[in-house]
Amino acid sequence: MSRKTEASDYDVGYAKPPRSGQFQKGQSGNPKGRPRKKKPSEPVYHPARHPTREIIRTEALRPVSIREGEKQTQVPFTQAVIRALGLAAIKGGPMAMRVYLDYVKTEDEQYRAEQQDRFDFWSDYQNRKRAEIARAKKEGLPEPNPLPHPEDIILKYTDLEVEFTGPMDKQDQHWFYKKMQLRDLSYEMAYYTGEIEEMLERGPLDHIGLYFVIYLHMNLTLPKRLRKEPDDYDDHILSYAVGSRKRWEAHLNERAEEIGLAFSPIAKNKLKPKIFSFDELGFEWSDGRIQPKA
Repeated sequence: MSRKTEASDYDVGYAKPPRSGQFQKGQSGNPKGRPRKKKPSEPVYHPARHPTREIIRTEALRPVSIREGEKQTQVPFTQAVIRALGLAAIKGGPMAMRVYLDYVKTEDEQYRAEQQDRFDFWSDYQNRKRAEIARAKKEGLPEPNPLPHPEDIILKYTDLEVEFTGPMDKQDQHWFYKKMQLRDLSYEMAYYTGEIEEMLERGPLDHIGLYFVIYLHMNLTLPKRLRKEPDDYDDHILSYAVGSRKRWEAHLNERAEEIGLAFSPIAKNKLKPKIFSFDELGFEWSDGRIQPKA
């Protein structure tokens, strides 16, 4: 059964409560909202709950004194035990020899497996990233610049070593970018101060300028894909060298400020390039490159 409310013809009954007890339009049935679930807290390691483990860890790292010749040296307890085991094996103890060799063999196998996994990972990474770059070039898309760059990874197949010559992350990339800026500025300064001209007059295979040394050092410590040869600067240098010297100086000042260096203009009649002979620096020209004297 249902009954009519006094204010209207609204039927009150099953599933039809009085309007006075209904939620108003726009009003939540739970104003405080659903309570958030509590995140499980990270388990806290407490030494009292793991007494044996804590004792083992403490003892393994406890420094102990061992004698090496006439000298006393302190090493972790674990290192001392392994050394004693090795010495016992050397003295001919069969049990010590077997335990020691088994330990070394197990450790070598584990290290080799980890090394192989690392090598395979970076080998696969290099192939995938090279394919992505080639695909982008073929489709006329912007070339991706993954970190690390596949061309900055050197895989040494003989000993399964992996070497990185370029940036590994964004922070590294910023540092390499600053290095490239310093290299470019150094080469321009070698021109601006007259070093290049002086080197050519004295003999480029016997003399070198200070700024040119900085350029060479910065350039050779960059990955091959980021290096620049002197010829790569020709058009850029000429665009400033044949124009207004003040314009060139303003450009050099701007470049220097970018890397936090100060630039001081030098009048053309007061140029004193710092040129050194290879003998002074302990270098020589060999196999088409500057190398330390043998």
